[in-house]
Amino acid sequence: MVARSNTTLERLLLGYPGLATLFGRTASAKLLEPHPIQAEIELCALAAQSAAERRGGSAPAFVAVAGGMLDNLAYVLSRAEPAAELSGAPMVILVLAPRSDADARESMEAAIEVLLLALAALGYGWRLGPGPEVGEAIESVLGVRPDRRIYRLVETGTPNEADAPTLPALGPELTVI
Repeated sequence: MVARSNTTLERLLLGYPGLATLFGRTASAKLLEPHPIQAEIELCALAAQSAAERRGGSAPAFVAVAGGMLDNLAYVLSRAEPAAELSGAPMVILVLAPRSDADARESMEAAIEVLLLALAALGYGWRLGPGPEVGEAIESVLGVRPDRRIYRLVETGTPNEADAPTLPALGPELTVI
């Protein structure tokens, strides 16, 4: 039996910052520059695709939108669905599900969960943006392939320091048997 105090746990997590993200993973209120670079997006996408495939579903596709294209996306979204708006994050990742996979919900949700964990492990914050309800209205304008559909928009960037995760109160000690 090993007893760990909250202080010991905090010291352990200093060596494993990716694991620390699991304790306080929440959506960030404000996302700032910088946003993930292409190699980081590809790494997150591979992890997310693997999660979807392990659930027995088809792998999603991902399109990262930043810079001037992000302004275009926000404009198209505001025209198609005025109630759906982006928060001003420096990057939006479009999660695209196969159109033919009618039962894609479970595998897409698994992919998004892993995408969010991977972004957090790399030090980026996230917010879930609009979902399928805006997809059809903007897919043709964005040039989404006919065999894909927008499942979810994920906004990402560097979290505001005020949104930093904190460890939960564990009480006087946590006992591992």
